[in-house]
Amino acid sequence: MDVSPLVRRLGLAAPVLAVLGACSALLVGFPAPPGLGGHDADIAIAWLGQVTAALADGDPWPRWLPQAAFGFGSPAFYIYPPLLYWVGGLVGLATGLGPDLALRLTLALVALAGGGAMLLLLRREGCPDRAARTLAALYLVFPYAAFIDPIHRGAAAECAALAALPVVGLALRLPPARPAAIAGLGAAFALLILTHLPMAVLMAGLGVVHYLLRWRGWRALAVFAAGQALAAALGAPVLVPALSLQGLISPEYWTLWPGWRPSTWLLFQDPTHLRPGGHLLYYACFALLLLLAGQVIALRRWARAGWGGADLPPLLAGLLALALTTPLTKPAWDYLPILPLVQIPLRAFGPASLFLVLALGRRLAAGAARPGRVLLLGLLPSAAMTAALLLAVTLLPERGPRGGYRFLPSEARAAAAMASPGGHPPEYIPRWAHAADWAEIGVRQVAPPAAVQGLPAVVQGEGRVAERRTGATYRLEIDCATACRVLARQFWWPAFVLEGLPGAPTLDPATGMAAVEAPAGRHLVAFRRRWLPSEWIGLGAFAAGLAVLAVLAWPRRAIAPVAGGAGLRTRIPAP
Repeated sequence: MDVSPLVRRLGLAAPVLAVLGACSALLVGFPAPPGLGGHDADIAIAWLGQVTAALADGDPWPRWLPQAAFGFGSPAFYIYPPLLYWVGGLVGLATGLGPDLALRLTLALVALAGGGAMLLLLRREGCPDRAARTLAALYLVFPYAAFIDPIHRGAAAECAALAALPVVGLALRLPPARPAAIAGLGAAFALLILTHLPMAVLMAGLGVVHYLLRWRGWRALAVFAAGQALAAALGAPVLVPALSLQGLISPEYWTLWPGWRPSTWLLFQDPTHLRPGGHLLYYACFALLLLLAGQVIALRRWARAGWGGADLPPLLAGLLALALTTPLTKPAWDYLPILPLVQIPLRAFGPASLFLVLALGRRLAAGAARPGRVLLLGLLPSAAMTAALLLAVTLLPERGPRGGYRFLPSEARAAAAMASPGGHPPEYIPRWAHAADWAEIGVRQVAPPAAVQGLPAVVQGEGRVAERRTGATYRLEIDCATACRVLARQFWWPAFVLEGLPGAPTLDPATGMAAVEAPAGRHLVAFRRRWLPSEWIGLGAFAAGLAVLAVLAWPRRAIAPVAGGAGLRTRIPAP
């Protein structure tokens, strides 16, 4: 491909656009409710603050969050992947930033790392350096990744999953003839599992389509299946508790409105379920992806590529991902048993952007007339839309329907997340806590009922009680004149054991709270967590998966005869 002046200029502008896309939330912030945007960021900010405090308190995996659900506790990280929050917690501890700024900085760093992985993927596909830089910038500045996910929705973990997708793309490139292909697929998909489970499910389905189109044959299918099994083993510390403990939480409250199901969030049908103005953003993203696909198809026709070429598998996978956002795939969303786990069909925009940018890179690597114009046509609309959106929400805050986007200073934004009902999702309330008293299905907001106001309290006997909280621990100071029963301001959970009194707290069936039986006297009682069987099973599967990964990834020596038959020598095959 010729290095035209336009290609050179785009290559020079690419780093600036990449930083703009990766750092959009860092530059602008998360909108605060009420108003448009940022609603899922309430959860991420509230959780990150608690994870950071728990890490500082010495708990490396705070599966239980004592401050969640307005201080009544939540088993959030028995179910939710922790990777983004581990990274964000370490960033917060290293920098001393509050949870809002720490989360924004973490998303910027993760997105830049994803852009680097995309650049590596494009270079490995033979895309020239300047074109690869331009296309990697396009992946980062695409409005879904640069504005909708981080700002309009505040979907922090999904942003991290989008950054991980190019790593999956690198794994899909590995030929199935090598054992390292299983290792690469397992490690890459485990990264997705530890980051965002719905994206891992979606990418597994689209990935197998791309992998079979690229490599073909039963061996490719077997290698991909083995890679998924390895990913499941490596992600078992998340998967096993998340799947086995679903009956202990309230997943039916993960609904966005009464009667919600995934197929109601498809484009080109009734848009009233989307936030005001939000459907226009999604339609614009659809049009931009369709433009990319059209470019690849036009270049293929110009080159008379027919049904061959290395750009065909990602093109078809990208078109399939795009179709998943339309009513064409409504039966699949309604009737396939696995696909509804993706929850929101518009998440397919992420894999679609990966595959279509990759297809365009492969087509440019194969040769194209006027590559500068091709790159400009691909990059300019996305960059212009993202820049216009960022400028609009910065210069014209609190304008438009429902008050527009409302931004607060970082400390005030973190406080608003903890105080907002949106920061305490009801689906993570333990089932025995009578979630119907806390929230209404279709209204993802938590409000403690009157029955649990005033806790902790002595409910039997005479005495008084006070609570102490640290990042990872909930404590009660009990002073009883006689044997007494105390209700804690924490939901009961089967992992709880007591430190300071023998045994474990019991379940109070009337409220779902943890009850402590204390003899007369003064006691300092701490709630600790023991490992549940599902955690041990997950750890064992992870250890087995790690051993298999080490064996598969270990460099192998091939034995070849020495010239003249004098003996044998070893050589390491070229990668």
